[in-house]
Amino acid sequence: MSKHSELFYKKLDDYYSDRNKKKPWNITELTEVAAEILRAKQNSGKKTRRQYHLLSLYDVLEVAEEKIVIKKDKHDGGKYVSVIPYEKIFNVVCEAHINVGHGGRDKMIHNLKTKYDVGRYAIEKFLETCEVCQKKKKQVSCKSDHKTYHFNKL
Repeated sequence: MSKHSELFYKKLDDYYSDRNKKKPWNITELTEVAAEILRAKQNSGKKTRRQYHLLSLYDVLEVAEEKIVIKKDKHDGGKYVSVIPYEKIFNVVCEAHINVGHGGRDKMIHNLKTKYDVGRYAIEKFLETCEVCQKKKKQVSCKSDHKTYHFNKL
């Protein structure tokens, strides 16, 4: 793991532990959820509350023998986004960040929202740990600190 990804995951872990937030599913949990959704879809009898909940929010696509959990869009019936495991959040966010030319949070959200279910906080933590963006941010703030102001005496 790179220094950047280690720092990113440390900040993300801190975010989840400080706010008692539920962490995104890891690879194992996501595999179990995919299997549970498939079982619920095949079950013609009575379903559990959890099964109804999972079926209302998620579905499973099978692509090249790989099962991908997707999140349904309640407002737009045909659209969906992939649910990515916790361990792959860094790679997905990093790729989007580079694709938008080290763009800010809003550009990254716009780029990711049609493909992946990634929280805003993960994007913000990534931007806090991107060395290029932090250097760019410092250069901008240094320039503004050296402005000369002229005042006229009345």
